[in-house]
Amino acid sequence: MNDPRIILKNELIKFGFVPNDATIIALDAGSSQTRVNREYLSEFKVSKQQKENALEYVIKFYQGDYTL
Repeated sequence: MNDPRIILKNELIKFGFVPNDATIIALDAGSSQTRVNREYLSEFKVSKQQKENALEYVIKFYQGDYTL
């Protein structure tokens, strides 16, 4: 199985995040030090819809569900 953070990164790229931002978000989501939430995603320059899509997937990531 692939590393869940890589799966998350790839999904974020599909949602329109640039690869560097997707990597940062995926690493932070996999960290115990940072919680990726709506406030966290507000720092990224993407549309509101892209942020909502990302948040939905990050929630699934936290739940251990890596599918859409």
